[in-house]
Amino acid sequence: MSHAPDAQPSASLTERQKLRLDARSQVEVEVEVDRERCVGAGQCVLAAEAVFDQDSTDGRVLLLEPPPGGHARTDVEQAVRECPSGAITVTPARSPT
Repeated sequence: MSHAPDAQPSASLTERQKLRLDARSQVEVEVEVDRERCVGAGQCVLAAEAVFDQDSTDGRVLLLEPPPGGHARTDVEQAVRECPSGAITVTPARSPT
């Protein structure tokens, strides 16, 4: 279902996945999806196809890698608002220690 030509679903099919999204001049953020909570509605893919895909076996959300540039942040924020199950969260990225 992926619409982004160079993006691939992340290798991990764990129940939670994280992706660091460079927001350019803004604060870098982490996008996290809870695959267990996902209901497979696909609103995230419609809002941010460069960031999200749906698993072909169960329809649940997948984060695509490599992460897109900062221009995708607005699309990700829309996906968060439109997700009917609340399976997507965006938080400021933690600094490496």
